[in-house]
Order: sequence, then C-alpha cells, then structure tokens
Amino acid sequence: MFNVFDFLSNNNPVICYGAGRIGLEILGFFRCNNIEPLMFVQTGRPDYNTLLDIPVKSINDVDFTVNYNWVVTVSEEKEEEIKTVLASRGINRYFLVKNQHLREIRSEIMKKNVLLKDRNEGDRCFILATGPSIKKQNLSFLKNEHVFSCSAGVLLDNYDYINPEFYVSASVRNDYFSKAFDKLNHGEFGVEYFRFLEKTVKSNVVFLDYWDIPFVQKSGFLHKHDVYYLFQDGVWNERNSISDISKTTPSIPSVSIMMLKIAMYMGYKKIYLLGTDHDQLFRDKYDHAYDYNKMRKCGFGRLCDELIKDNDKSFPMRVVLESELDLFNQYHIINNIAKKNGIEIYNATAGGRLDEFDRVCYESLFER
Repeated sequence: MFNVFDFLSNNNPVICYGAGRIGLEILGFFRCNNIEPLMFVQTGRPDYNTLLDIPVKSINDVDFTVNYNWVVTVSEEKEEEIKTVLASRGINRYFLVKNQHLREIRSEIMKKNVLLKDRNEGDRCFILATGPSIKKQNLSFLKNEHVFSCSAGVLLDNYDYINPEFYVSASVRNDYFSKAFDKLNHGEFGVEYFRFLEKTVKSNVVFLDYWDIPFVQKSGFLHKHDVYYLFQDGVWNERNSISDISKTTPSIPSVSIMMLKIAMYMGYKKIYLLGTDHDQLFRDKYDHAYDYNKMRKCGFGRLCDELIKDNDKSFPMRVVLESELDLFNQYHIINNIAKKNGIEIYNATAGGRLDEFDRVCYESLFER
C-alpha cells in the first residue's frame, strides 16, 4: 500500500472515489500519515454532504480543469466500472486500492497486538458485560482484579471504584448502533460516541474495532489511552487454536465474544463472565444494567436520546433467533477452544440463559 506515497508526491489535491467502507478505511490510513483528502466522490448523487468533515460530491460536480490525485476506494469488483467513468472524463492517472494494499494496512495497524501475547499467563480475569443482572451483584469485589469492561459500562454503579484495567468496544458500525449512526449526520454518531468514551473511560488499555479508526481519530480518543485494534472479519469454524488478535479474527455479534478472544490471547487461565444474561427472548425488550440518562450529566444529551430510541427498536423474530443462534454457537466454539488450551471459563452471571459454560457463584470467588 505504501507506494501510494509515490503517487501522491506531486502534492496535487487528493480525491477518493468511493465513500463506502473502503473509503473510510483509506481515510483513516491517510490521516495516520497526515494526508487530508479534498473530497469523496461518488458516481451518483450522494445521500449525505460530508463524511467526517470531508465533502462528498457527485462526480458530475467535480471541476475537471484542476489536476487531482485520484485514489479509487471501491471494491475490486467495481473497479472496471470506475475506470470507465474516469476514462470518459479524460482521467487516466489514478491509484487503485487493491485488497493486498488493505491487507498491508491492517497488518501494520495490528502488529502491535503481538506485545499482548500471554502477557498475563496464568492469571484470572473478569469479563464485565452489561446485562441487567449486574444490578444484583456487588461489583466492589472486583477492585484490584483484572477486569474487562465494555460498551457503556462506564455508566455502571461502582465503575469508578472498580476502575477496570481494560476497556473494550465493538464497532459503532454494527447493527445495534445502525439507526443512531445514520441519524446523527452520517459518521457523527461514531465521533460523538467516542467523545463520550474519551470523557468517561478511565482504563489505560483500550481495545477497539479496526473499522472505527477514522471516528476515533476525529474524537481524540487516542490521546490518553494505549489503544489496540482488532480486525474482525473472519469466519467462525471449529478450531483448536486461540484466535491470534495480531491477525484477522472471526467477526462478532457481541462485545463479550471480543473480550473473550482478547483475554484468551493474553494468557488468562480462569475467566469469569458477569452480566452475560442473554435472555432477551424472554423479556419485553433488550435492557442493560445502566441508565443511558446518565449521559446527560456528562453533556451528551443528543447521544443519549438516540441510543434510547435505538435500544427500543424491534426486529422480526426470525432475525432475533438467527442472531441468538449465531451468538450461542460462537460461545460454544470458544468454550471448546478454551478446554483444548487449558483455559477455564465460568459463568458467574446472576441468572440469565447462557448455558455454554459451567456456573459458579460470584461471591464464592472472593475471600471474606
């Protein structure tokens, strides 16, 4: 990928042709290298005017009397179509972003994760999810333990007292956040969410999804934390080895799966799950142990409103059942991998429906 710098060496303004997922990925890469594109361009009329402060225009609105550096940021399947469009406008000099280029970028970002391999070998840790059952448990016991917190867990009671060592966030582009993401000016939801985390997350070590890099850059979330990115676009299958988070790992339907992958890679031998209720099929709506309204006290009222609306959305039962089956299958695979590698995973949740792991009484884990 890095030969793109030779292409851009003439210092002409940069246009990215394609404002989709690859366009966002390249934007993150460019900004890591102090390159700011002039605009995104699409063949048709765009649905939004800006994307993370970069104007988005139709190719029909581009001034072709100016010399630009054209970087084509679409899937390889669409490249011939784009090349034809550019040729029809007399543009024959452009840089095509290939899959191999993207693999190089991802590898460069994730090579840092190797430093975490077996860093905590033999220790125990707690995966603190956010199911409503947590309200029944005394979380103050977790102080001085190795704790992974997640999502809006910063709103939990006793969060500041526990001061979790690690914070983990799944992508703001996942299905759960989709409506809110679109409502807050395409891309601004992600930025607002990370600004909220920047103000509230106390953990020094943070794990984020690779696709969120451009939102993190704009929010400033990088500045006070040691950040590690996971690229999670792989396929789940029966395997024996622990996922190597310095490479592509399977995609996730829940941040709890992401936390388990990380904890196993870091060498923890006993892992305890908390707040993994997974019983939404038996309740009227999806719920959490925290109150989104606490966001208002931090100055994020608009974000709070959109998350509450998004939380109340409903899906067809077929979609819900497919999602739950996928999630439980992943728990099943992870538990099998753990057993084959001498790792014990226990469910210390107060209730819930997750039955893939042996149960343990949370209070029994601490000396009185």
